[in-house]
Amino acid sequence: MNKTLLASQISADGLQVRAETNRAHVDDLVELFGDDGVWPAALPPLVVFGADPGPYYLADGNHRLQAAREAGCTELPCDVHPGGHGDALWFAVGANAEHGLRRTSEDKRRAVLTAYRLDPGMSVNMIARRCRVSESLARHTIAEYKADALREKRSGSEQSGASIPLGEKRSADPAPEIRVCSDGRKMNVANIGKSKPTTEAEPAATDDDAATIYAAAAEMDAIVQVLRDAQKRIHALATQPGAELLRSNHLRCEGEHFRSPDVANAIKELQHWKPHSACPYCVTAIKPGCHLCKSLGWITESALSRCPQTARDAAK
Repeated sequence: MNKTLLASQISADGLQVRAETNRAHVDDLVELFGDDGVWPAALPPLVVFGADPGPYYLADGNHRLQAAREAGCTELPCDVHPGGHGDALWFAVGANAEHGLRRTSEDKRRAVLTAYRLDPGMSVNMIARRCRVSESLARHTIAEYKADALREKRSGSEQSGASIPLGEKRSADPAPEIRVCSDGRKMNVANIGKSKPTTEAEPAATDDDAATIYAAAAEMDAIVQVLRDAQKRIHALATQPGAELLRSNHLRCEGEHFRSPDVANAIKELQHWKPHSACPYCVTAIKPGCHLCKSLGWITESALSRCPQTARDAAK
């Protein structure tokens, strides 16, 4: 619903998803208002959520709102939607994807983290769709955020002195019970009849551990993308004069494209050894001596494909 609102009715507190306000863009918008302070016809209306008598929460148009206030414009055209602060924030994470000042990479990451904090249980794919970013960017951003949180948590535990004090003695071994055998040999019989202590499995991997693992996987994906871009640049170079020796001695021609075998092998290695899922035989606890994952607790995609279907279902 289109409606004209007073600037005093619109609240933007806690609704700026961008990393920072672009001062030059605000100045350019102020010039559009001119001396009369009337909203220019070239600018689209603000997007707000709320109802009379207000407040109305700004979902799209932070730069326009700031420019209007600086230009002395008091009556602002708005596209009004029913809802509150949370609805406006959900709209804001996907704003400016196709219009207005282009979002920076940091703007996109902040949008993803805002959406994740609003609903940590939402899937990465859905967060990417709501923020209108690629799924790889959303996955990498969330994994990096979880890994940072894990490092801070561990650092805080170490500084709080929660670890066992140095110098604390281990429990003493049982005193030896020496018996002299008939042939004169001495034997410690203290442990006779007692079972050997069993090796306990390590605790199951936590969400924090998984975040660290998948942060590494996301980093591998990012490197693979860089290497693929490098292959495109290598092909462009190989087609230029002066690259005859490079073409004939190092590059491999695949169809009409020149490729570096070394770069191609690096891509294959990263994709093959990337963490893919939890080990189906260690989903409850990391088992010492696991022959599949070598007690890592996670496996690659190719290793998972070799497991029985029941095991693959357990690892999901």
